[in-house]
Order: sequence, then C-alpha cells, then structure tokens
Amino acid sequence: MQEDTPPRPEHLPAGYDKKDPYEGEELSSYPSWWQELAKEFREYELRPYRPPQFLDGKLAPECVTALERQLSVKIRFKTLNPDNNKWKIYVDDNAVGSVTRTREGGGYTLYHMSSSDFKNIVTSSVD
Repeated sequence: MQEDTPPRPEHLPAGYDKKDPYEGEELSSYPSWWQELAKEFREYELRPYRPPQFLDGKLAPECVTALERQLSVKIRFKTLNPDNNKWKIYVDDNAVGSVTRTREGGGYTLYHMSSSDFKNIVTSSVD
C-alpha cells in the first residue's frame, strides 16, 4: 500500500501528476483493459491510470475477471452514494457483501479487504 501524498496545489490542472508511471514503459506490455483505461485517462487529461487494488496489493480488475470466468458470473461494485465509502459487492445482480473503498493519494482506489476475502465472499455466494 502506498503512502498518501499531499493534495495537488490549486494552481495545477486536475490531471496533473508529477510522476507518470508509464514513462519509459511500453504500454502494449500491459493487459488490454489497462491499456484502454490508460489511454482514456490521458485523452481526458486525468491523472495517470492506476488500477484499483485490495489491501494485499492484488489488482481488483484481475481478481474480478478471473472469478467471473471461473464461476460464470458477473461481478460489480455499486453504491447509491459515491461520497459514502461503503460499496456493495454484487454477483449477478445480487448483493453478496460490502467493502469500504477509498481513493488514495497515489491516485488509485483501495478496497479495504484482502483479495482472498473478496474471493471467499464471491465464491460462497455462488456455491
């Protein structure tokens, strides 16, 4: 888990980020979902895309995709109030659990549970 960074100074544009995590890297070496989001973030002059992750550092999109394939289900995180950090985990339109979600200073979303706890919630809802 990265340390929080101070907020961006007001005089800098919303998409400003001192460090570009893709500098010197070949974007084509990343998974296609990551490439698409990185390009979209650049197009809209947002901070560089950093994928959401769980407390153990595992990337949420990869965990979700693997479980969807393995279990033949659709998994989503949803909330009625995005200002509230409590999000529900849905499997095939059924709420099966909840997780606290925060935006970290490093520019990524952090789900406050381990990837194994997430997997257990999802798989137990399907069994």
